[in-house]
Amino acid sequence: KGVYAVTAGGDEFGFIPKGESLSSIGFSQWFVKPVSNDKIVTLLNAHSTGDSLEDKGGPPLVLSPSQNSGTLVPSPKEAKRREADKADSWDTLSMIPAEFEALLSPFMKEMTEGMAQLAEHIDACDWLALKSKAHYLKGNCMLFQLNHTVDLFRKIEQCIKEVINPDEKQARLKILLNNLNLAFKRLEK
Repeated sequence: KGVYAVTAGGDEFGFIPKGESLSSIGFSQWFVKPVSNDKIVTLLNAHSTGDSLEDKGGPPLVLSPSQNSGTLVPSPKEAKRREADKADSWDTLSMIPAEFEALLSPFMKEMTEGMAQLAEHIDACDWLALKSKAHYLKGNCMLFQLNHTVDLFRKIEQCIKEVINPDEKQARLKILLNNLNLAFKRLEK
């Protein structure tokens, strides 16, 4: 099994102390966000030890290989499902690759709890805690490539940074949080 660093902060050279290597600080590989689903599935397949999600009753972690490029591509059924969803700007569960379905339940639970925490931070005008939690949740949504939802989290981060008046900031953030709640209700359908 591998241990991977996934960061929006840049490549590993700015983070690894001089004289250390990636493996000496505990990582197998370093990735800069966003990381594609294909890359994640490839890593899961490459480091599978027989104790896979499939062995635990989850979906298989294999995508069909492309004959032309040697890269991983979704199955024809999955590709058709994704194409149909592209016209809809809202994120849907069908946009999430089948390989990640075993992760959906814990993801949705964590997002539900996180949304409640966001509301508490907005009510308390705790902008630092709000920024930190929103950034964390945005990263989780990036993993599932929920682009509409990621955009809403970016708007929250932008509002925290740019709006000076606390009352106006709180009002705008409540609207954005309401939009996030609608996006997640839509996602559950």
